[in-house]
Amino acid sequence: MDAESRRRRPRGAGIAIALRSLSRVVSAMFRERVGWLLPLFIGLAVVALLISIISAAGPLAPFIYPLL
Repeated sequence: MDAESRRRRPRGAGIAIALRSLSRVVSAMFRERVGWLLPLFIGLAVVALLISIISAAGPLAPFIYPLL
């Protein structure tokens, strides 16, 4: 994608595309009867979010690894 086409994209379009893709994946999971994977994905997302938030705090970073 060149710089000109990037400027024409409305603000927040990337988030809308990501949410649309996520909704398609979730609907496909339930359509194919693998809805049991949803709690697994939610749990992984929560752990990834916690690790990224905690690791951003510099002085607390050495204490992350014993918690995992």
